[in-house]
Amino acid sequence: MEKISFNEKDFRSIITQYNKSSGYENKIITDKTKPIHFIIASAGGMIKNNDENEIFFQLNYRTYFPSVSRSTSLNIGLNYFIYKYAETGNSLNRNKIFYTSTLISLPLQIQKNILNKNIRPYAFAGLSVNYSKVTDDKNNAQIQSGFQKNFGIGLLYGAGIEVDIYKGLMLKSEYRYEIFSHLILFGIGYHFSKH
Repeated sequence: MEKISFNEKDFRSIITQYNKSSGYENKIITDKTKPIHFIIASAGGMIKNNDENEIFFQLNYRTYFPSVSRSTSLNIGLNYFIYKYAETGNSLNRNKIFYTSTLISLPLQIQKNILNKNIRPYAFAGLSVNYSKVTDDKNNAQIQSGFQKNFGIGLLYGAGIEVDIYKGLMLKSEYRYEIFSHLILFGIGYHFSKH
């Protein structure tokens, strides 16, 4: 038994021939859905306790390709994090030592939205180029300089939720791992549509 298959081009040809035989002209209109672009600026932070807090600033360029998926986007950005925390010293010195970790990253990530409405839970993964610095309360550097020490390329992943509240203004919460495990951060953002 021979199987017959048709594709869109075959159907278009059949309909065009039928219209011509009936004396009607045929116009083929294709709908090419263009990518949708957004620039998103956001800031926020988290205070976990007296000894641990983090703030962030993010600027992302997000692109959706509706012909592929309306819920998956490619994101390129610039992130800045300041994470402050304390650790107890060694067995001889039980005093707390306070540290400040700063991270500047250029992430390239794929984001998958679970929903595409005003409330968008999402997950993401990708790579980032990073520059980090960790100092103690006496301003002593805690990591060495060099590739894959204080700068380099690393994996990133995480999940979060964005909630549109009014004309481009949104609230967001996000957990991410990027060189280190960040706190669960909360913030506010604004997205500029760049259709």
